[in-house]
Amino acid sequence: MDRTPLTLNDREEIIPTEVSQCLNPDCLQINLGSPYLCHNCQEKLLLADRYRALNYIGAGGFAYTFEAVDEHRLQTPCVIKQFVPRQLSEANKQQAINLFRQEAAILKNLGNHPQIPDLLAFLTQQQRLYLVQEFIPGQNLLEKLTQKGRFSQEQVKQILLNLLPVLEFIHERQVIHRDIKPSNIICQEDNTLVLIDFGSSLQSSQEFLTQIGTITGTPGYVAPEQIQGQAITASDLFSLGVTALHLLTGIIPPDRGINLSCTPLNLIWQQAEITPNPEFSKIIAKLLQPEVANRYQSAIEVKRDLEKLPLLQEINTAKKVLVNKIPLKTTNSNTVVLTGVKITDRKTDCQNLKQLLAERNYLEADKETWKLLLQIANRSLQGCLTLKDIIKFPSQKLNTIDRLWQEYSNGHFGLNIQRKIYLDLPKKNQWDYFAWQKFAENVGWYRQEKWLKYSELTFELKGCKGHLPACCIDVFSRQNIDRGVCSWWRLGFLALISKLERN
Repeated sequence: MDRTPLTLNDREEIIPTEVSQCLNPDCLQINLGSPYLCHNCQEKLLLADRYRALNYIGAGGFAYTFEAVDEHRLQTPCVIKQFVPRQLSEANKQQAINLFRQEAAILKNLGNHPQIPDLLAFLTQQQRLYLVQEFIPGQNLLEKLTQKGRFSQEQVKQILLNLLPVLEFIHERQVIHRDIKPSNIICQEDNTLVLIDFGSSLQSSQEFLTQIGTITGTPGYVAPEQIQGQAITASDLFSLGVTALHLLTGIIPPDRGINLSCTPLNLIWQQAEITPNPEFSKIIAKLLQPEVANRYQSAIEVKRDLEKLPLLQEINTAKKVLVNKIPLKTTNSNTVVLTGVKITDRKTDCQNLKQLLAERNYLEADKETWKLLLQIANRSLQGCLTLKDIIKFPSQKLNTIDRLWQEYSNGHFGLNIQRKIYLDLPKKNQWDYFAWQKFAENVGWYRQEKWLKYSELTFELKGCKGHLPACCIDVFSRQNIDRGVCSWWRLGFLALISKLERN
């Protein structure tokens, strides 16, 4: 499911209760005023005759999320999560129900901690499961990073010291969060950090630990063993290390994950033009060890080492960092090497894409398109694109790629084809998730209430119009892990089509 919805923290104030959002997933009508029943579908608007949804935020995991107010507590802001198993087969639905119930149980057990949201209610209405939880005001760390730039070493050290007791608390209760990242850490006005989104969490019982293939978390932040469905408490520490590195460098981790045996940490420091405190760098490196045995085993260990560090001063080096001027590529053996060609001198060569499209080898053409997009954005090392990269994308190069797709498919495939299909759909606003889902149905990415894996797409002309290119979908899905093609590409797609020349 899509994991990049608008959040409560994007709003300056809560919507007034003259607006009521229908909770019926087949309706989701906005109702003006404070009626008891939805004007459209006639379902009750109040959950448990108490909680009024104000606005649909987005979809994530197995749930739709709504901002809401508690009418029994003077319109106190809260969050409603509704279990919606539409994308799941019957075989997986019961497991998803168990995970949703477990999230509620985890919040109930952990909510007495001041840095974890309280569970306010867990209930059933209209044969649908809901949980209601405390609304946490403030900005998440990803928002702060975007607005104010990367954090200093001392700031990150303090963030880790603030969060490690929370991890110690949940791990002592046999809970693994499994989705630690900057956007799941909210900084309140007093600088206290709150860990949110326990929807991916699990009790670290043997029953769950032996369920190979239960994949949760966010690409780039998850530990190697978690990708294999074997999350343990040390997996959270790995994700915390990736989070620290992201805040320090400003570099979004590649979807394929950070592997220090392939890309040494000192190379990452060089790329970010950072001269780290040697002892602090050792702590980050130990958090990021791919082998569990070489990694920190507990939050207490990490905290103990961090507390030994003095005040960390930033060191500004006058030395120009060569790695920032030279692109990197990965050989077949996954060893990072320097190409020796300056980025400014490199031209985008679409000849290989042209040849693949002429041969109607659409699978390899799709992969080649992804390589070209990364190359143009200078993101080959990271292996992923950010919205900032797409917004800065040179339109001329993007249009060249698009024209090749259209020319060699007789107008059947291409980004402009996809743009027209999307823009022709009725939608409430540009972020309308259900318009995005309808778009995915039209281009063949969503079928029978299920997002397709990359391997299930059709790389032939008989595919739906606009079916390709589909290269920017979740990298985990490309590895045949069942996560679906929606990912953050909804927002990326909207940014990308704005760069195209209309035709």
